[in-house]
Amino acid sequence: MSTSLRGVVVAPGPQWWPQKAADEVLSYDYNMTDWLAAAGNSSGPDALASVSATIPWTASGDAQVTQLAVENTIITVQVTGGFPGKTYAVVIAGVTLFGNTFYATVLLGISEPFVEAGAPVPTLPVTAAATLTWVYSPSFDLTNPQNGGYIALLGGL
Repeated sequence: MSTSLRGVVVAPGPQWWPQKAADEVLSYDYNMTDWLAAAGNSSGPDALASVSATIPWTASGDAQVTQLAVENTIITVQVTGGFPGKTYAVVIAGVTLFGNTFYATVLLGISEPFVEAGAPVPTLPVTAAATLTWVYSPSFDLTNPQNGGYIALLGGL
């Protein structure tokens, strides 16, 4: 549901797009159909005249809008880059043919890198009394010290 205030159409929000990995270049759609219908008048729904999309307050390596396309009531925003674990605000703004201004903020998270299990497990002499226990540690990973992982504990020797 949209609200109208002095010619400004404001979306309820914030809204979220699905996460992306830092090395992915993905396109996301923003549907303006309901907004344009609410901003219309007796002659019909409003239409998009100009649109922009930005990610404000970014530095080198942060997520960036690399392409923007509009088809009828759908705005497509292409995003690249970003730092794992960071959430970015994508600000979509524009003007309609009836002179309404609209703003929307969509949040986009950058996923943590996936570390595949498969570190070699050393072969150790094990006695009948020995036990091998796998324990998850949120602060230990052989391949990346910033991620958690499972630790093999050998006991009873």
